[in-house]
Amino acid sequence: MFASLRRYQKFIWPCVAVMIIPLFIGYFSPNAGRGSGSDDGSYDLGRLNGVPIGITEFQEAQREAFFRMRFYGGQWPDGNSDQFQDFTYNVILINQQILEHGIHASPEAISRVAMGFGIPDIAKFMETVPKRTMHVTKEDLVRFLEHEAAFRDLTQLITASSQLLPPRDVEEKFRKQNQEAVLEAVFFSGATYTNGVALSPEALGRHYTNYQSNYRLEERLQIAYAEFPKSNYFAQAEQRLSGVTNLARMIDETYQRQGATNFTDPNNPSVLLPEKDAKAKIRAEFRDRTALTFAYNAASEVADKIMNDTNRSVLFFESQMAASKIATRTSAPFAKSSAPSELAGVTPEFSASIFQQTNSNDAIHFSPVMGEESAYLTAVKKRLPSQLEPFEVVRSRVVSDYLRNQGRDLASQAGTTFHSTLTNQLAAGKSFAEAAAAARLKVQVLPPFSQSTELLPELEGRLELSQLKSAVATLTNGAVSRFIYSRDGGAIVRLRERLALAEDVRKDRFAAFLQREKSGKMNDALVRWFQKIEKERLERPASARQEDGSKAPPAAKASAPKAKI
Repeated sequence: MFASLRRYQKFIWPCVAVMIIPLFIGYFSPNAGRGSGSDDGSYDLGRLNGVPIGITEFQEAQREAFFRMRFYGGQWPDGNSDQFQDFTYNVILINQQILEHGIHASPEAISRVAMGFGIPDIAKFMETVPKRTMHVTKEDLVRFLEHEAAFRDLTQLITASSQLLPPRDVEEKFRKQNQEAVLEAVFFSGATYTNGVALSPEALGRHYTNYQSNYRLEERLQIAYAEFPKSNYFAQAEQRLSGVTNLARMIDETYQRQGATNFTDPNNPSVLLPEKDAKAKIRAEFRDRTALTFAYNAASEVADKIMNDTNRSVLFFESQMAASKIATRTSAPFAKSSAPSELAGVTPEFSASIFQQTNSNDAIHFSPVMGEESAYLTAVKKRLPSQLEPFEVVRSRVVSDYLRNQGRDLASQAGTTFHSTLTNQLAAGKSFAEAAAAARLKVQVLPPFSQSTELLPELEGRLELSQLKSAVATLTNGAVSRFIYSRDGGAIVRLRERLALAEDVRKDRFAAFLQREKSGKMNDALVRWFQKIEKERLERPASARQEDGSKAPPAAKASAPKAKI
């Protein structure tokens, strides 16, 4: 199960302002009892420390996981996903650990966590929880905040020793990452070797046959969708914001927390926005998020009206939207790995979910989907099976792909041949430039770069920067690299010199580098600790028991009480 945590690190390791480990998936429950509630043992929810996990504890953990995924994932989660179940079990595990360590968060720490999440008023925040989500209450949110604050204390306790870094090792690593190198390079580009490539029908046919997977269309869907644009709810959002008495303070705190450098002129990203304009942008974002929640709830109300009907076909969906005077459109075909292009901001996770609806009589996806500008209701309209595109249809692509492959191979052959010649000529006392000139190759001097450089435009389309960094890492001044293979062909480079580390580089970057090193060590320590306690303490429900007829873990119910706005 721990492997799954690696996939969700964008949720696991969010940055925080103080020097504390980016927070892990779970948190503790100092007030929750083990196996409390009306747990009759009919559910197999796994075991913690050999004790069966009770339904009440499991569902409380689900509701905390619900909030955690919202704050660290940016969206309200799907309570039925495997990812959500992983979060839930991690909550349960960490809850027990906090209990065991006897950690209790102070009111001040809890308040700091709440403000960090932009929650100055819990009651107001609860009004923004969308309908048709898990039934969560104000008490669940308070418990989440308490556990979140306490988990930060546990994190410091678990990782305290990992923050002690040997100064000499840190200095050496900083130097290696930031010392710039100057290189001479000879590039071998496939495009320069394609002139003599014959495009015979036999050769193209072999390529088409050998690479059929490149010309096969994935299974695709077309969906009918109804759009609820957030712009239709700006008036309600403005009315809601006008009732927030501490809105100005919230905007100020958001501006201070994000920092002035994060607000730039959209027409000129190098120019910072004045504070007044930056705060106006923040307010507009508050309005947009509030309006999007109104749009989501409006879509939920429509879904509520039709979900109890036994007819769940796409024709019924379209007829009901028409009866509600809501236009429906049909998307272009899309694959499981991508979201419909018409639904701006909707993630590919939606595609994975709707692809599971294989029954044409159960085509409606009743949970609204949140995009950047709108909420949507959807239904499967047409399923297009995977198919191999005929050669005649994709011939131009086959020709392009064949030429690219042949050019790359010829460029690689030329590069490896030159490398053998170069080695002999260098041994005979010739220079890199002389050997290249003898082979009618051009030497290009690259701009200085270091292991921390993120972009080198001169490499674009010819070589990956990561490949160049790897090849240069062990070179000494004057040394030549092996032939570096690339998708375009490849390159050979010579290290002309390593420049002395500039003092201003150290001054500007060392503090941030040291903090990243500490965070990395703390993350590693926390991961090792979690692996250990997970292996020793937590037992997931056995799949064999589920197959024998035991009930699967129950999800906390979708909200029957609707969120008020």
